[in-house]
Amino acid sequence: MKEAKFAKVSWAIGDVTSLFDITEDEAHEFLFNNANRIAGSMVEHGWSVIELLGQEEGFKVNET
Repeated sequence: MKEAKFAKVSWAIGDVTSLFDITEDEAHEFLFNNANRIAGSMVEHGWSVIELLGQEEGFKVNET
């Protein structure tokens, strides 16, 4: 059975231009240049959120 995947996220040029006073070309370059750093941070934060939510649900933590 193929494993299901959840919580796919993506960022768009408009997300960046809504935060910063830059052109769409600059926003595109920013996202292109920082895609790996953004993804890495999102994965790291995602693990923290999963752990917190699991604890709130009362799940027992694996002892590995």
